[in-house]
Formats: sequence, C-alpha cells, structure tokens
Amino acid sequence: MPLSLPQKTFLVELAGRGTIPEALESAGITSRTLRRWQEDGEFKDAYERIVEENLEVLKSSLGSGATEVADFLREELRSETTLSKTVSCPDCGNRVEVSFWIPNWNARHRAAEMLLKSTGVLKERRETEIKGQVKIIVLTAAEQQAFLALERGIVVPPHMLDRLHDLGLIEVIEGEVIRRLPAGKE
Repeated sequence: MPLSLPQKTFLVELAGRGTIPEALESAGITSRTLRRWQEDGEFKDAYERIVEENLEVLKSSLGSGATEVADFLREELRSETTLSKTVSCPDCGNRVEVSFWIPNWNARHRAAEMLLKSTGVLKERRETEIKGQVKIIVLTAAEQQAFLALERGIVVPPHMLDRLHDLGLIEVIEGEVIRRLPAGKE
C-alpha cells in the first residue's frame, strides 16, 4: 500500500531532523500512530532505512569528533609556554635572546583530568542533600475518579469532596472547592 501524505511528511521530518520526538512533533503525529504505522511493511522499510542512515551519520560525526578531541587533548598534555628575554652582555654590549620552555601545568592537568574521566578511570562525585517531606497518598479507584472529575470541572458528590479534603488534596469552604492540587503533584 502506498505511503500516505502524513507518513511521507513524518519520514521527511525524520530524515531532516534526525530525532524521532522532533519529527513526531513537527509532523503532528503521536508515538502511538507511529507504532501503528510500523506494522505497514512499506512504511516500516522506509522508516528503518532513514533511521539506519541517521545512525551512520551520527557514528561518523562522533568518530571524527572523537579524533579531533583526542588530538587536542594530546597537544594539551604536552602544552608549554615559551618565555623569551633579550639580555645585553655588560662587558661587550652584545644582545642575546634567551628562551625558556615552561610546562603549562594547568592545561596539562585539565587535559589529563578530561582523559581520565572519559575513560572512566576518574569519576566525579557529587553529593546532594534534599530537605523536606514527601507525602505519598494512595487513592482508591473511586477517589481517583472523583479527583480527576474535579480537575475537569465535573460535579463530584459531597461525600467524595469530604474524602478528598480529608486526604489534603482539596480545600472546601461552604461546599465550594477553593484549592485543588494538580493531578500528580503535591
């Protein structure tokens, strides 16, 4: 079966953008639709061909990039600073230029650190401290339905409003819901 216009649009976007999420968004289709389309042999073949081409481009760009980075780091590991000074002989007055090659330890240190981190020999350690409380609320199916109904502006029975209030999910004053937490957030 020939490809539809939306399928062709998605494939063109995928070839041009390189990432599936960007192509889905640009073509205006969902991942569910994409999965359904992948059951079609002609679409599946075209899709796999483009994905394979994108992978090859990525591999080659990573390969050349990695070579350039390795060359740069190799140079940095040998980094030196040259200092030159012209001096005059106090006896004869001849001027002589004297040069010194001084290792650039700062650049060498950074290059060595980058190499060790990239190979996994050196690992960066970060500590994060989190303060506060996490409250986990387990809702019954009926409570979940009532909470979602509130989110959609649907009227909820008073006994369910009381239950959601008791759980701390809503604030009710004189039968009016005045504060609602968004679904999935506390």
